[in-house]
Amino acid sequence: MVLPDNHYALQMTRQQLSVAIGLPGDTIAYWLKEGLIFALGDQKHGRGNHRRFGYEAVHIAAILAELSRYGMNTMGLRNLSSRLWDAVNLGRLHPDFTPLDFMCCKNLLIGKELAARGEDVPEIMSIGSALARDDDHGEREGTPGPRHVTMMEWFSIDAARLLTAYADLMSRDIFLHDVPKWFVSASPNGSIEFILEDDPSGEDVEGRASYICLDIKEIVNRAWFSLTDQ
Repeated sequence: MVLPDNHYALQMTRQQLSVAIGLPGDTIAYWLKEGLIFALGDQKHGRGNHRRFGYEAVHIAAILAELSRYGMNTMGLRNLSSRLWDAVNLGRLHPDFTPLDFMCCKNLLIGKELAARGEDVPEIMSIGSALARDDDHGEREGTPGPRHVTMMEWFSIDAARLLTAYADLMSRDIFLHDVPKWFVSASPNGSIEFILEDDPSGEDVEGRASYICLDIKEIVNRAWFSLTDQ
């Protein structure tokens, strides 16, 4: 099979997805039933009723397949899948969110926390100052502007983590450039979570008893290019 120049235009059949991720069709059928992956026609993601898979489902399935080889059970895969689909939904809503936007919104978030404690808020963290500032000026200076105040309606550090994960996993950089590694680990409450190499929260895997390091670039590229042998 010859891949198109634009991988994102290709919609895989279930058989092609099976080849891409190296797992049998029965496993894919089970994942569909359990809501770990979604075909383009599934109601949750709303595009008809065809059992074809877009690039987002392909990339998520490739990650889940890799973790299943380490023996991760369905509950663990479901935890991670749910988070990754949350990242997809958020990434679709805010496709233009940038690292600079993150810095600006994080400053405003810290400012809100300082204000709630009755402490002085530096100008760069002040919502009032941001509203008085021209957006273009804010972009040049790296300081918040009015549009960043609007972003605060949905912004959180966790939202930034999901948007960063979406950019890591779904952008064209995953084919063209190195992308950060991901780490998957169990949290103290037993749920499975991912931590990014450059995590917006500042969290890392230091001090964790165990974790799995994922080279998501290698995993995703292997999935796509396995089809060239077909």
